[in-house]
Amino acid sequence: SDIRRIHPCMRFCIAGVLFAGVLLAGTHLTWQLGGVRKGSSTSTWKREKQVGVEPGEPSQSFAATPSHASALPTHTPRTNSTTEPTPVARAVTRSEAVITSFSGKNLIFAGDSNDRNFVDFLCKIMTRKFDGKTYVQRVHINDQDGQYTGKNITWPVQSASALCHDQSRDASAMLLFHLGLWSIPPQPRYYRILMENRSHTHGIGGMKGVLSSVDLARHIWPHVILSHLPKRPIVLVIQSSLWDAVSIIEDLVRKRISSMSDADANKQLAVSLSESNLTEWSWLHRASSLISAFLEGAHSHGLSIERIFWRTNPNCPFLLKQGSHIMNRMSHLQSQIVHRAVAQRLPPWDRISIVDWRAEVTIRNASQCDKHHYTKEGYAAYLKALRTHIEI
Repeated sequence: SDIRRIHPCMRFCIAGVLFAGVLLAGTHLTWQLGGVRKGSSTSTWKREKQVGVEPGEPSQSFAATPSHASALPTHTPRTNSTTEPTPVARAVTRSEAVITSFSGKNLIFAGDSNDRNFVDFLCKIMTRKFDGKTYVQRVHINDQDGQYTGKNITWPVQSASALCHDQSRDASAMLLFHLGLWSIPPQPRYYRILMENRSHTHGIGGMKGVLSSVDLARHIWPHVILSHLPKRPIVLVIQSSLWDAVSIIEDLVRKRISSMSDADANKQLAVSLSESNLTEWSWLHRASSLISAFLEGAHSHGLSIERIFWRTNPNCPFLLKQGSHIMNRMSHLQSQIVHRAVAQRLPPWDRISIVDWRAEVTIRNASQCDKHHYTKEGYAAYLKALRTHIEI
């Protein structure tokens, strides 16, 4: 049985068989590692991680649903063992991301007060001044498309646009404020009540009712951009979160969040939001309409868009009395729906990347929040998420 006594030719054949066996075993191992991603070498292989998916989806639905048409389906269909599973998006690492240069760009944030606070944070870095930004509270519409021709649109400071410039990099940052996706018709009754109570702080002068975010994006924002920024390629960061949740909470307790008692706050615990609620309320369809309106408005006014991002929202507020139960659940569901739309390349989401602020922040105590806003550390995490995509 000593291999040394075997004819040299036979030893060569045996060695060949053994080598082929090793190759086949390696191939089998590779197929067994389905769902892994190859890095720079076989020692750096690692499993794909699903992002934005939490177990234990509640079965109870929120009863106070608005009466409008259902949205595009957002649930991932079940698959059997012979079917390719629907891809689930994950956070993009710096090494995988396409990095866009900030130099020579207009970086535009379309969102709520958290984006306003972040633009303030960013402008201090860009201008090296404590208050280096300028507010835009009035714009004249000179389009000939009819609907807003000749109108002067005005905003209070809380909902005004703001901007700053980085002269050294020939770049600017701008906030465009909007009042959430429920502003898009048909507007739910409880949303109209919410905005009537805030018309003096967030209303738009000269307009009756709440101006739709779609109309802002298509007809108004292009004029704000053209009248206050140099004509450069646009990098857009857009989102909708706070206003979409606040209106639900205030409809539940029938008062402003700032006036909630402990008993009011506890009413949230009877509410279990799920994706089916956001589907019924057309949330994804409305978000798609907002993005499409911005693209249409930019194109019709000769503006060039280089990249578009949707940002996710972390989990502030922390306290139940500040609306944490519903607000944070909404942020989770919105993130999950957007990650799936981007992964499935559903238009217009096939043009979208995600600034995943939510993935950069873990809220463990109330000191990390300023009610539904964030501390300096929270906005630094927003900048970190942004730097995954933009060299800033």
